[in-house]
Amino acid sequence: MNARIGGISKINLTKQEMYHLLDEQDGISFQTGFRVFGHDRTIDREDRRRACLNSELFVPIAGKNIGSIRSKIPGLAAWRRTPIAYSLEKLVKILVTTSNRIRWSC
Repeated sequence: MNARIGGISKINLTKQEMYHLLDEQDGISFQTGFRVFGHDRTIDREDRRRACLNSELFVPIAGKNIGSIRSKIPGLAAWRRTPIAYSLEKLVKILVTTSNRIRWSC
């Protein structure tokens, strides 16, 4: 995420897109949450076991929480490894747990 595209870091491009996405969704009734991974600077780069678990639910799935998500974006920074597999595993557990509260529509 620290690599650059067109002179801008991937993390900053991601932040810009997150703001854009949230702006588009503001005022729409839906439930969302916000999980980040690879962000904890206290984990040593060589500690692969802990680095692979470096994931945290910043904002639980709920309605009307765009402001909460938006408030977390400025503090995000790319750091070390990004444990996508672990994060996706956690996401599945969250979705299964909250699926009874969510009205799904297609």
